[in-house]
Amino acid sequence: MWRVASSVLSIATIVILALSALTEPAEARVFKVLYSFCSQPNCVDGAMPQPGLVMDAAGNLYGATAAGGSRGGGGTVFKLTASGGETVLHSFRTVAGSPPNVYPSIAFVGLTSSLYGTTAADGAHGMGTIFKISPSGHKTVLYSFCAEANCADGARPGGGLAIDGAGNLYGNAENGGTGSGVVFKLSPGGALSILYNFCSLSDCADGRTPIGPLLLDAAGDLFGTTNAGGNRGQDPFPDDQGPGTIFGVTQNGEFTDLWSFCSLAACRDGYMPASGIITDGAGNFYGTTPEGGRRVPNGSRGGTVFKLTPSGQETVLYRFCRKLDCFDGLTPAGSLLMDQSGNLYGATAGGGEFHNGTVFVLTPSGKRRTLHSFCAEAECVDGAAPVGGLIMDTGGNLYGVTSNGGAGRTGTVFEIARD
Repeated sequence: MWRVASSVLSIATIVILALSALTEPAEARVFKVLYSFCSQPNCVDGAMPQPGLVMDAAGNLYGATAAGGSRGGGGTVFKLTASGGETVLHSFRTVAGSPPNVYPSIAFVGLTSSLYGTTAADGAHGMGTIFKISPSGHKTVLYSFCAEANCADGARPGGGLAIDGAGNLYGNAENGGTGSGVVFKLSPGGALSILYNFCSLSDCADGRTPIGPLLLDAAGDLFGTTNAGGNRGQDPFPDDQGPGTIFGVTQNGEFTDLWSFCSLAACRDGYMPASGIITDGAGNFYGTTPEGGRRVPNGSRGGTVFKLTPSGQETVLYRFCRKLDCFDGLTPAGSLLMDQSGNLYGATAGGGEFHNGTVFVLTPSGKRRTLHSFCAEAECVDGAAPVGGLIMDTGGNLYGVTSNGGAGRTGTVFEIARD
């Protein structure tokens, strides 16, 4: 099953778009904050946006926040027009005795323009849900996790969903199953099936704790990352955490370990991936690791951008913190975005000129350019600490979210437009 069809069916946050040629990374870009959260009293408009921004055909943006809203601060699902008008489609309710946030994640503008997403800490059993929200804001819970004994059906889903042409939903749950997380499938009728249980191999050599979004190809095969587990290789950690993996799973549950991180000395290939992977037309995978790569002054590591070929060869395309004081960025956050010319776009949660994160572009030849360093404006009104991947419209304009900063100091939605 080690293949990727050239047509990827879903995962809106990492879709490869057919755009006009972008051959020069030094193109002019104009940064703009489209919305600052907590602009309304008591943050009823939401606060602390989460990874998973998506766009519909009309150019409206949709996303989720971990806090704020009108029902006790449990977070929101929001809609943002191109002119910056925000509408809260749903406010999540906090429940006494449960975590204050349910950590919603929006995944996909679906077959009828509905939004599909997950929550990690609510539902009938308190272990998360899969939900659907109509264009009018009506929310339907499609599945509540931990419905089976010992959470055999999984617990705490996250990282977004993929959807196929028949309406089946696919995702990861970072806990539960027979080991340490699962890959699941939910039918349109609401039947959940487990395609794979992690930690099924000795010492969790197959990985554990899948937290990034899945990539679904035209053949129905699924690809993703685990934040831990894998073959220990050069892994320097004394505990049983493990460095993380890249994996593939077929519809019938056939599992393939595509790469275990820390396979290079001193983990220069990266470790503990926390986001999904994308693919090009040749079947190569691309992604980021927030750890590993180049050692930074405080003794940790700056993170990487990597490529994995169909034959299983991993190449580090960029190691962050090459520049003085990590001006080139630190700790890449979220999945990558690729344009038609093979340029990769992403964000780092730290580093940059003002030490609050960056948006970058990396050419196929490995040349990197910072498109924006956050906290460039007084009191970080331009945002700080971007989270999740970027999305791009047909005009080549980039969009993303920050978890901090902005006029309300609880995050922003931003645009980096082509000039």
